[in-house]
Amino acid sequence: MRQCSTRHRRTIVPHWFTASLAFARSPVPWRDSVRSALTLPGVSAVSYAVGGPAIALYASLSALLIVLSERGGTTGQRTLRSGGGLAAGTLAMAAGPLTAGAGVRPIAVVLAFGLLAGLLSCLGSGLSWAAMQLLVQMAIAGGISVDLARRDKVCAYLAGGVVALAGMWLQSAFERTDRLYARALADAVGALADAVGSPRPAALGRSADVALGAAADLVLTARPVRPARGQRIAVYRSILGTTSVLATLLRARSTSPHIAAALGEYAVAVTNVSGPAPRAPSLPGALAGILSAPLPVARPIPVARIVAERLGDGRSWAFTAQLSLCLLAAEVLRQLTPFGHGYWIILTVALCLKPDFASVFSRTVQRGFGTAVGVVLGAVATCFSGGYWLLPILAALCGFIPWAVRRSYWAFSVLITPLVLLLLDYGGPTGPAVAVQRLVNTATGCLVVLVFGYALRPGTWFPRFERESRRLATMIERMPGGSLVDVSLQRVKVATELAALRGRARQAGSEPRALRERAAGWSAVADRLENALAERTKRVDARW
Repeated sequence: MRQCSTRHRRTIVPHWFTASLAFARSPVPWRDSVRSALTLPGVSAVSYAVGGPAIALYASLSALLIVLSERGGTTGQRTLRSGGGLAAGTLAMAAGPLTAGAGVRPIAVVLAFGLLAGLLSCLGSGLSWAAMQLLVQMAIAGGISVDLARRDKVCAYLAGGVVALAGMWLQSAFERTDRLYARALADAVGALADAVGSPRPAALGRSADVALGAAADLVLTARPVRPARGQRIAVYRSILGTTSVLATLLRARSTSPHIAAALGEYAVAVTNVSGPAPRAPSLPGALAGILSAPLPVARPIPVARIVAERLGDGRSWAFTAQLSLCLLAAEVLRQLTPFGHGYWIILTVALCLKPDFASVFSRTVQRGFGTAVGVVLGAVATCFSGGYWLLPILAALCGFIPWAVRRSYWAFSVLITPLVLLLLDYGGPTGPAVAVQRLVNTATGCLVVLVFGYALRPGTWFPRFERESRRLATMIERMPGGSLVDVSLQRVKVATELAALRGRARQAGSEPRALRERAAGWSAVADRLENALAERTKRVDARW
C-alpha cells in the first residue's frame, strides 16, 4: 500500500516540478543581508523626505537594482555587475517611456532594446545582468505613470543608485576583497594537491581543473586601474601560470606523496601573498625540480578578443533572435490585453528568458510559482502600509534577498514581488484587483516564454550536445601550440568546459522527461573527451 501511494504521489507531482523548486546549499551571507536591509530603506526614507513619493519611487528602484545585483566577488566584479546594471537602468529610464501607448513605435523601441540586451547578454555574466535590467527597467519606465519631469526621474534614479553603490564599495573595502585573488589561486593549488595524493584522481582532478579555471577567469579578466593594483595582479598572473603548468605536467605523470605535500606547502604560501608589494612565493624543492626553466607570466585576455569570440558565435545571435521574438509577442499582448499593468508581461519575459543563468523552463516555472505566492504577500502588505510605514517591511524583505537569491529563484521571486509592488505603489494602498492583474500578466509572460522561447527550441538553455562535443574535440586537437603556459591554460579551459557540460547534464533533472532522457548519455561522451584530453596532455608533457 505504501509503495502504491508513493507511486501515486510521484505521478501527481512531476519530477521536473519538484526539481525546479529544490533549494541549493549556500551559507547565509550575513554582511550582504545587513547592507541590503539598510540600503533600500535608507535611500527610500531620505528621498521620500526630500522629494516626496515620486522621487522616492525612482531612487528606490535604482537602490533595489544594486541590492539585487549583489553576488559577492572582488570590487571589480561587483562594480561591473552593479555599475553596469545602473547604467543600463538609467538608459532605460530615459528612453523607456517611448514604449508606452500603442502602435508601431513602442514595438520598434522594444525590439531595439531587445537587440541591445541580447548582444550584451552574450558578453559575460556581469553584462548579462545589465542586459536584463535594461529590459526590466524599460518595462517599468513605460508602464508606470508618474507626474514628474523626465529629467527629475533620471536624476532621482541615478542618485539612488550611486548612494547604493557607495555602500557596496564601503563593504568591499571592509572585506578587503583583493584577497579573493590569492584565495582562489590557493584553492586551485590545494585541489591539485588533493587530486595528486588521492587514489581516485579522476573525480578530484575535475574539481582541481574547475578551481583552476575559476582562478584563471578571475585573474586573467582583471583590469586594474591603479598601478599598484596592476603590480599585484601581475604577481597573481605569475602564480596562475606556474600552477597551470604544474597541473598539466602532474596530470601526465605518475606522482609520489611528497609531491602532494609540496603542493600543500605551496598553497599555504600562496594564501599568504599580500601587502602593498607582494611577491610570488618560491616553489618547494619537489616542485622546483619539475619546472627547470623560468615561465612567462600568464597574459591577460584582450577585451577585443572576448567580444569578437562571443559575438562571432552563432549561438549569441540565435539567442538574440529568440529574445526579440518573445519581446515582440509580449509587446503585442501588452497592447491587446484588457487588463491594466500590461508591462508585467514584458517584465516577466525579460526575467525568465535567461539561458545563461539557468534552465529557461525551470526559471519560468519558478518565476510563476514564486510570483503567485508573492502577489498574495504584496497585496496584504500594500493594504496596511504607506509612506514611512513601508520602511520596516522593505528592510525585512531586503534582508532576506541575498539569502534567497543564492538558494532558489522561486524563493527570490516570492520576496521580490511584494518589494516591487510596494515600491511601484509607493505612498498608498491598492485594491485586490491590481494584484490579480499583475498575477494574470505574469502568467501571460511565462506562457510567452514557454511557447516562443522554449517549445519552439526545447533545451535552449544549453547548446546542442553534438555540436558542442565537436567543438571541444577540435579544441583538444589544436591544443599543442604556443608556450607551455598558454598550452596549460588552454587545457584548463577545455577541462572547465567539459565540467560545465557535465553540470548541464545534471541540471536536466528539472527539464521534461524527453530532455532528461536525451541528457542521460552526455556523461559517456564527456568521458570520451576527457580521455582525449588526457592523451593530448601526455603529448604536451613529452614535448617539454
